[in-house]
Amino acid sequence: MNTSCRITWRAVLAGLILAPLLLGASPARAEVRGAVIKINGQRVPNNGLAPIRWLPSQKKYLIGMPGGVTIQIALDQVKGLDVPKPANLDAAVQYSQRTPSSAIPTLEGIVKEYTMLKWDVSAARWLAEAYLKMKKPKEAVEYLDMVADSNPDAIRSGEICRTYWQALRQAGLIVRLKKTLLDAIESGPRDTVAMAQIARGDIEMDAGNTKDALVDGYLRTIMLFQDVKHAQPEALAKAMKAHEKLGEHSHAEKWKRKLLNDYPESSYSRNLKGLE
Repeated sequence: MNTSCRITWRAVLAGLILAPLLLGASPARAEVRGAVIKINGQRVPNNGLAPIRWLPSQKKYLIGMPGGVTIQIALDQVKGLDVPKPANLDAAVQYSQRTPSSAIPTLEGIVKEYTMLKWDVSAARWLAEAYLKMKKPKEAVEYLDMVADSNPDAIRSGEICRTYWQALRQAGLIVRLKKTLLDAIESGPRDTVAMAQIARGDIEMDAGNTKDALVDGYLRTIMLFQDVKHAQPEALAKAMKAHEKLGEHSHAEKWKRKLLNDYPESSYSRNLKGLE
């Protein structure tokens, strides 16, 4: 074996050994430190961070102060949290996209360790994505439910709600999914409502109800939520396919032109052009 080959294999082996170290698979549970910002603007502790944990039975944060004093702050008095990002979260997210099984232990640990401490939501989202890549939607639902049990609002907006809907759909939990989407449509912000309508259209498409998917899902988003720009490419692409399935080719061509002209850099346009 020549020198270059030995160097290459050493690099590969080093990467295999280093991966779990980067992900930070530590045997002991780390102490989470942070600060609570109360609704009156007060920060506890005033300077720096202190040991902090969530007490689910009482819906309170416990903060360890100097001298062994513990302060309790009820959730309804909390405006926000200052909790540094776990050092191993970014590496775990990267691994979750390439080799999801290697990231799962670390992400699971963060979800449990940071319950109601800000970073459980982000970790749960990527943990669910990893499980979905592994074709394990029920496990994805389990961990997202774990976050929702403590923080129901966490799965009602943002990217995590879409991951939750996808997991419910792939797990075949359609009744729960429909209820969740209805809740989002009735009480969510406009961007969440727009995406929930698309997800509702997907359910109807799965059931073979192409017309309902088109009218109640994709077209509703296109016509009534034009201000939610990030939802438009997906709605246009799916409306185009629904029209094609119904044999309405002129309507399909209309949405195709709009997609390509108005959102040329979207993944849906790039896919039509054969660029992705």
